[in-house]
Amino acid sequence: MDNKLKAVEDLLTEQLKTACPNPGRLGCPSQEFLRNLAKHEVPIEKTAAWIDHLESCSECFLDFSRFSEAISRRKRRMQLIALGSVAAALLCVVLTGEYVTHHRFRSPGQTTTLATQTPIKGATQPAIVAVLHLEDLSVVRGEHEHSRPDRIPNIQRGVLSLSIYLPPDSEQGTYTLQILSKLADKKSVLTFSGTAERKDGHNILHASPDLTFVPPGSFYLALRHESGVWRYYRFTLS
Repeated sequence: MDNKLKAVEDLLTEQLKTACPNPGRLGCPSQEFLRNLAKHEVPIEKTAAWIDHLESCSECFLDFSRFSEAISRRKRRMQLIALGSVAAALLCVVLTGEYVTHHRFRSPGQTTTLATQTPIKGATQPAIVAVLHLEDLSVVRGEHEHSRPDRIPNIQRGVLSLSIYLPPDSEQGTYTLQILSKLADKKSVLTFSGTAERKDGHNILHASPDLTFVPPGSFYLALRHESGVWRYYRFTLS
């Protein structure tokens, strides 16, 4: 039934466009009035007087139809823009939440690892992107000094693309890093270098050590800026 009614309406509309020509525009209202009528901005008491004219003037009916279609297209476009703005705002909220969750509510010394297929120059296997946070970890000062297990970060073994977030008072520039089994060891398990830079308010040290052949276990990470003093931190390899 609805389809039949729609077909009748379409037929009447097409007939009104051509059935009552009025090329001289006799008795026609202004274009501004027809535009406001299409916008439903004309008071009802003024509208009734012009209904009969629209039904008997093809030119006015065509203008009214054209204004109505333009208004409908504009409304649809504005709805799409509004939906797009809401979607963009929701995406920003989600991304901001992810960032805050990762950077503000992580455990002290937490590490993040991510496998990637981008090999480090000279390496024969894919690199592992690892992030080590030392900003709020205490420096180890003695072999028998105990640390809470949840404050000892873990690093995955392999060829790493390592980013270390240093304490706020750290300097920028070149660092020497060593992995030690014990604080008193004269010989390191591995020695490598890295470069620290200031980025987004953080001092970040970048290095590319190959830990493939370092056995799993507990170790000390020793680091120093150029000829400065050594700082020691506990960590585990898995």
